[in-house]
Amino acid sequence: MRKHISLLLALVLLCTAFVACDKGTIDPADDPANVIVDNRGVTLHAADFKRVVCAYASYSDLWLKAGGKLVGVTDDVEERGIDAGKAKLIGSVKTPSLEKIVDLKPDFVILSADIDGQIALDEQLTALKIPHGYFTADTFPQYGQLAEKFLKLTGNVNNADLWNALVRAPSDQILAANEKTKDKKAPSVLLLRVTSTDFKVKRTGTVAASILDDLGVNNIADSDKKLLETLSVEKIVQLQPDWILLDVMGIDETQAQESFDKLRKDQPAWDSLSAVKDGKVKVLPKDLFHYKPNERWGESYAFLADVLF
Repeated sequence: MRKHISLLLALVLLCTAFVACDKGTIDPADDPANVIVDNRGVTLHAADFKRVVCAYASYSDLWLKAGGKLVGVTDDVEERGIDAGKAKLIGSVKTPSLEKIVDLKPDFVILSADIDGQIALDEQLTALKIPHGYFTADTFPQYGQLAEKFLKLTGNVNNADLWNALVRAPSDQILAANEKTKDKKAPSVLLLRVTSTDFKVKRTGTVAASILDDLGVNNIADSDKKLLETLSVEKIVQLQPDWILLDVMGIDETQAQESFDKLRKDQPAWDSLSAVKDGKVKVLPKDLFHYKPNERWGESYAFLADVLF
């Protein structure tokens, strides 16, 4: 079933109304437009941030598009080709340097709630009294909420043009993709995360997994949780997915296809799958699925809807 669509619609309608609201005589200190809650449940108050550091490229991208500026970023912005201006590097996305962060004298630090090396900075940043927030955006509703938070923190929550570009436009694309698949039989898929060293069956925690769930597509990993522990080609042959989707991490799309071809050579049982015989093995574009797609979430939905339906 399409689990997120009602939440998506509620999010868009609520926040569109909020963007257009009249603040009247609300005290700025009590104005909900100046308050957010991060993924730790910590309440943060918007301020006139001048020196913001971000330790995750996708959030750096969204912060900049929400009208913010950055003085520090992690090295994954280079891989993404994000123009962060004169922002200094603070290390890798997995292990950002506390020393380099502190050297930049930030008044706010944006961190990922999904990366252990960033979570480890919480206690030290708190002790140093450096304001910081932890965020996640594995689904479109989560992304929409994060976009709203960033618009608040950058002082642009009432900017209808930014809201429409960042959230309303992709939500319209998503609704169109869902309409396109309505009343059609959903295929079954095997979603594999491909790295330079191995393959892993994925059920949750990825852009692709959340979209498949939302489109009502049966990911066969949901029918046998043992597939999470080991990649059993025998069990996969038994379940016979209609499609095999390759979610790429750390390598490019061509290398991902080459890795799958090698897997087939090493384990010929893969060639008995109807998906392989019928050419229904698809490498997912990294910019739409490995990275958080931000304002391109609608394109990610449309891509899978077009391929699978």
